Amino acid sequence: MKGVILAAGQGTRMKPLTHRRPKPLVPVVNRPMIHHVILGACSAGVDDFLIVVGYRAEDIMAALGDGSALGVRLRYIMQEEQNGTGGATLLAEDFVAGEPFMLSWADIVTPAYNYPPVVADYQEHQPALTLTLNWMEDPYEGAAVYVQDGVVEKIEEKPPKGTAATHWNNAGVFVCHPIIFEALHIIPPSARGEYEFPAAVQLLMDQGEVVRGVALRDFRSDMARPSELFVVDPQMIAAQTGDPVGVMIGEEVALAPGAQLEGPAAIAARARIGNACLGPAVCLGEGVRVEDEAALAHVSVFAGAHIGEGADLEYVVVEEGATVPAGASHHGTPSEPVILGAAGEES
Repeated sequence: MKGVILAAGQGTRMKPLTHRRPKPLVPVVNRPMIHHVILGACSAGVDDFLIVVGYRAEDIMAALGDGSALGVRLRYIMQEEQNGTGGATLLAEDFVAGEPFMLSWADIVTPAYNYPPVVADYQEHQPALTLTLNWMEDPYEGAAVYVQDGVVEKIEEKPPKGTAATHWNNAGVFVCHPIIFEALHIIPPSARGEYEFPAAVQLLMDQGEVVRGVALRDFRSDMARPSELFVVDPQMIAAQTGDPVGVMIGEEVALAPGAQLEGPAAIAARARIGNACLGPAVCLGEGVRVEDEAALAHVSVFAGAHIGEGADLEYVVVEEGATVPAGASHHGTPSEPVILGAAGEES
């Protein structure tokens, strides 16, 4: 089965982390979030992908290349006009060549074990489309999905807050029959002037086609804001280690004898950690240096950054290559983290 990943958006709510990179390349557990999408789909048997790019397309193509480093084949197509998820999906019509395909937004982060059940449901029931569902208190920021016995009855895109009579949200991973392109060709633009993929799904249902829904296990995030890192990083570490306080340590990591490490934590390759106190909930990217007496909790440090001696950080994101001076103290909150840039200053 082929896969299509929509990666053309600007990720404006993820600023300032999208000032220097497109949103799909923002690190989640020390690797670009789009890696998690690709590897999840790969676990369901997808190994040939078309990535629809737009904003900072050259960065995505340079970072991912032909996909060989991930064991897959990657191709790219440019969405010249930002005309919605429906318009982006239409660009894949020739690529899928009349066959069923998996579709995902590039910023959906969920454990890899959630992908095979979507393909299995599609193969068992042969609907027009199988979509994924995640439970939300109020799906007003997404698409409210009304489902009965596995069959989707209605999708309401961005309902007014407090009005949805369902807790299910469109989770952004699909397996589609190519009939979806017939609907995409005829849907009208939304009030925003965009062609929305959920509108095509609703049209299929209006025409009597069966659309099914599969609930994701555990968690799913669309990584809307930088604060999501402090929710999703620990969840992904737990999913990958099978332990809510699991620790992941990469190759050639130098960890001083006096270092204290409390999970969940992920330390990427070639990091150098002095006699520091790390955790809980820390992710340190490749080549990060943390000096003696530093204290980090609920922190994501991107590749190549340097944390000075005695620095005290909590609910902080440290940008790639940044230097946090010795003795610096920065304390954010779960909803409003501090973002430290390349000069070690708050953005």
